Amino acid sequence: MARWARRPIETFQPGSGFAPVVIGPRDVPRVTDLATALADPELAVLSAVMHRDDGLVAAPAIDAARRLDSERRLVYTDLIRGSLSALARAAVEAMMIPKNWEPLTPEIRDALHKGRAEGEAKGKAEGVLAGRRTTLRRQLRLKFRAAATARILARVEAADAATLERWEERILVATSIGDALG
Repeated sequence: MARWARRPIETFQPGSGFAPVVIGPRDVPRVTDLATALADPELAVLSAVMHRDDGLVAAPAIDAARRLDSERRLVYTDLIRGSLSALARAAVEAMMIPKNWEPLTPEIRDALHKGRAEGEAKGKAEGVLAGRRTTLRRQLRLKFRAAATARILARVEAADAATLERWEERILVATSIGDALG
């Protein structure tokens, strides 16, 4: 991409082409040691972005960014992590994030705890819904044996919480699947 972008651009003035200044991966050194990253954090960030498949370049850049003021720390870390390939991101996280890691900064800690709480709540809600579907399918099979076809059971799987609640109440007095799921 850099080689393509460096090509001169013809202008309307004959003999006066424009040659863009382009920085590509070959122009940016691989910053792989923490001392260099600490001495020049911006170069370390640029190195991590330009050499996005190399976790050994990203790790010192992230470590150096952690020591900066909160605004640059967040921006630089986000820029680095966002530019990494999936493989490099996994390698960096494995190197830098201990199993029971808790963030030091309030912004990251709050975001992490919020994300965990949202994930737990979503998982719990999905688990409750799955349990309700399982119970209703079982009740349909036990009460209406042959009538509980695959099509009927698929309707139960697709039902939302409000519909399941309605069906759970109806099945207690229903005399047919139509009455229960009507």
